[in-house]
Amino acid sequence: MWGSKRDQDILEICTIHETNIFKQEGLIAFRFTCFLIMAWLCYTDVKLKHGLHYEKYTVWGEISTLISFFLLTMCSIEKYIKNMQYVANPAATRAGSAQLLENATLSKLTAFVFEWAFLCELTLTLLFWIYLWFICSDISSMSWEVFFDKLHYDLLLDTENYNHSLPVVLLMMEFCVNNIPFTWYHYGCVFFINVFYLFFQYNYCLITKEVIY
Repeated sequence: MWGSKRDQDILEICTIHETNIFKQEGLIAFRFTCFLIMAWLCYTDVKLKHGLHYEKYTVWGEISTLISFFLLTMCSIEKYIKNMQYVANPAATRAGSAQLLENATLSKLTAFVFEWAFLCELTLTLLFWIYLWFICSDISSMSWEVFFDKLHYDLLLDTENYNHSLPVVLLMMEFCVNNIPFTWYHYGCVFFINVFYLFFQYNYCLITKEVIY
């Protein structure tokens, strides 16, 4: 699943040590802020809907995004610590040496959860907004004023839609920051999770006699 030892080392470097835009303290602040936003979103969603509705894939996307930013924050802290160790004693912690690569579990878990959350949210967001705008709404008969009023309401005023916009926006920003490689094997695992959800939802509907969507 993770390839050779060299592949795993590259994954750890790309996941923890190599980032774009933000570097040290800024990286921690950015990812921790994203984590707090997702924690607020999950709390608000549970409060508005009176519980954690695990039967909905939207909730799976929210939770996976929350976990993803928690792990990414841990990676940022690990990167910061390693950089401080290198600055304090370059000879003992040579840049790029095996001594810096000792968090394989963190890097693997973070990479996979981020890939899952990102692909999950891209799918959810695309399907939700297509349904809301092209199936439930007749945009061909809207004036430009009505169109922008509806867009403003759906994106900003309707807080129940936040779980179909905020996670994917934060993950897209993170996608520009990190260098986590996406692999076809991991995509296969994500696809298996999606198939498992369909199986879970089918049985949930049979048992509870309720229609989720």
